[in-house]
Amino acid sequence: MYCPPRLEVSSQPFVSSSHEAFSPMQRERRGASPSNCPSMDVQSSLSEHTLTVQLPDHIKHEMVTISVLKGNKLKVIADAWHMEAECHYEWVINFPPHDIDMGGVHAQLDASGLLVISVRRRPRYHVC
Repeated sequence: MYCPPRLEVSSQPFVSSSHEAFSPMQRERRGASPSNCPSMDVQSSLSEHTLTVQLPDHIKHEMVTISVLKGNKLKVIADAWHMEAECHYEWVINFPPHDIDMGGVHAQLDASGLLVISVRRRPRYHVC
């Protein structure tokens, strides 16, 4: 019997700390409000996790960064640096320990702004 793992997806916009100097590009102003932040959908199969998010049309492929973080995490940042409002989005995806192969991460952003990230799973982690 296959039980999909629990994945935690955080879609909180980045908020700068209060001790940083004020700047017109301060991310508090640039980040989308939580109600305007696109939600990331997570689908899991035996072989991979597929993460999808519909980005605003002003976000282009060169504005998206996907990073591997310590502790089985992926960080996705979409940032239209030339804009001042509603232009910075961040997600952190936490995977269960030993579930994924970080060398098997592939991403594609289509012309409509749909970002699809495929993360290959390790084959031995499919027991309930």
